[in-house]
Amino acid sequence: MQSYKTGVLLVVTAGMVWSLMGLCIRMIGEATTWQILFYRSAGMVPVLLGFIALRSGGTSLLRMTRVGRAGIVGGLGLVAAFAGAIFAIQATTIAIAVAQDHRHAP
Repeated sequence: MQSYKTGVLLVVTAGMVWSLMGLCIRMIGEATTWQILFYRSAGMVPVLLGFIALRSGGTSLLRMTRVGRAGIVGGLGLVAAFAGAIFAIQATTIAIAVAQDHRHAP
């Protein structure tokens, strides 16, 4: 089990890496949204499969087949967020795509 400090470090690092996504997408000159999604997914799949294999102790296929309904819904949500972020950045400015609307906050 990971420590609290490790968790905080991972969350902060993930936030910093994700915040650079808009800049990286804009630096890609001629690629379409679908090309970006394809190559990004092609790079992410081996990393995720490797992580799952490492964490599962060699039973990754067995664990993936037992995710159940919650795992499938979670995976589909991740795909929607993944694709939606790329489409939003390609369709409008990065500031609008990643801004949070605080006008309706309590």
